[in-house]
Amino acid sequence: MSDATDLETLDIPDLGDVPSPQACREERDGRKTTNHINSKCPVCGAGPYNTFAKLRGHFGNMSDDTPHQNYDLRLEAFQ
Repeated sequence: MSDATDLETLDIPDLGDVPSPQACREERDGRKTTNHINSKCPVCGAGPYNTFAKLRGHFGNMSDDTPHQNYDLRLEAFQ
C-alpha cells in the first residue's frame, strides 16, 4: 500500500480487492449511538427508561399486549 490511511485488502476471486476484516474492525470506532430519553412508556406508564433502546425492549417484552402492538413507537416523539 502506498498510503498509510488505506485499508488493507484481500484479493477475493470474482470480487477483486476488498477490505480485510481486520482493517474494517480497526477503521470503525465500535460505539453505537445511544439516544437518551429518560421517559416513561407512553402506553402503560412503566419506567422511566433512560434510553430509547430500553424503551424499545419494553415494547418487545409487551408484544402480546394489543395497545403496545398498535402504538407507533418512534424516537422522534421523545426528542
